[in-house]
Amino acid sequence: MPLSAAGFIVSTAQLAKLGRLAASKDAGGFRDFLHKEARPMQPAFAHAGTVIEVLLEYLEEQGIHVVSADPGPDADEISEAGLGLEFCLARGEAAELVEVLGAVHPPEEELRAYYGESAGEPLARAGAAMLDGLEFLKRACGSLASDDERLLLFVR
Repeated sequence: MPLSAAGFIVSTAQLAKLGRLAASKDAGGFRDFLHKEARPMQPAFAHAGTVIEVLLEYLEEQGIHVVSADPGPDADEISEAGLGLEFCLARGEAAELVEVLGAVHPPEEELRAYYGESAGEPLARAGAAMLDGLEFLKRACGSLASDDERLLLFVR
């Protein structure tokens, strides 16, 4: 089954509830709560989640770290539960990332070649998909409306 990528905006209170559900190993309750209570990123990411995974690797190699300085115990519980959490960002971290990503303009061909090397399989539209991934990340990071919100990105 191909991986998918999805972003959600949650309040810190919702993050605490998600952390408790993850710690209790209630994956079904976790997913139900996330889909009922969190605000999903719209439009959703239209490509396979592998594209986001490879894009995050690419950004890391470029010196761009898409991680929280201190995600907190609730995000740590979610990460440790193996639910596919890639990152949990606060508003300030997300705003900084929007600025950094705004200065990133890799050529489509470079991204396509990187994807082929990293994923071990060439994909004709990989470069365009990774550029879409950059736009998705910028849009997601720019969508936090208050300091009480967190951006969660899952690849599963």
